[in-house]
Amino acid sequence: MSLSIRLKTILDYLEPNLDLADIGCDHGYLSIEYAKNNDCKVLAIDNKKGPLESAKTNIKNSKLDNKISTNLSSGIESITQNIKQIVIAGMGGNNIVEILYKDFEKLKYVDYMVLQPNNNSFELRQFLNSKEYKIIDECLVLENDYIYEILKVVKGKQDLTYKDLYFGPIIRKNIDAYFISKYSSYMNYLETVYKSIPDNKTTKVKKETLLKEIKLLKDELKV
Repeated sequence: MSLSIRLKTILDYLEPNLDLADIGCDHGYLSIEYAKNNDCKVLAIDNKKGPLESAKTNIKNSKLDNKISTNLSSGIESITQNIKQIVIAGMGGNNIVEILYKDFEKLKYVDYMVLQPNNNSFELRQFLNSKEYKIIDECLVLENDYIYEILKVVKGKQDLTYKDLYFGPIIRKNIDAYFISKYSSYMNYLETVYKSIPDNKTTKVKKETLLKEIKLLKDELKV
């Protein structure tokens, strides 16, 4: 079993030998790879019966039943005090916010979170910042022609600017080819949208908002 680039990067972000909850575990590949190489217990959670049954089969075939348990649920409500780190990956940023907000009290046991939003990373960072969680590492990875953001988070205050929330406080300090590709494409898209909107009173605010975002992107890309 070989992990995708995205899951391999998430695995590399995990702390060694800490009990893990894998939220949205899908077929259990990440849980299995972590359990193989660490002295730990893993709770693999998914809200869909099909993927969870697949995860159970994969776990059994890997002979890791003694280290990995499974749970059919939609978030972190089932995690216990022994869980010291969680992964939430492969879903929208707003969904991740909902999961964390719904059972926020459970996070008092958790020391580390590795989060991989498919979108709405601004809203996720904004939520984390408001709840006094700080980003200690983050990166962009390319997989199947899509660029993903991966964040490693711990408890603690962090003063983030609007640009930090938008691009990521660490990502924007280490601008690479993925950053340029991701935001150049998005900037071009916004410029196309802007040009397609007619000039009139009803569209004035929308066009001004688009112009501000385009300028933000140009400033960061230095174009």
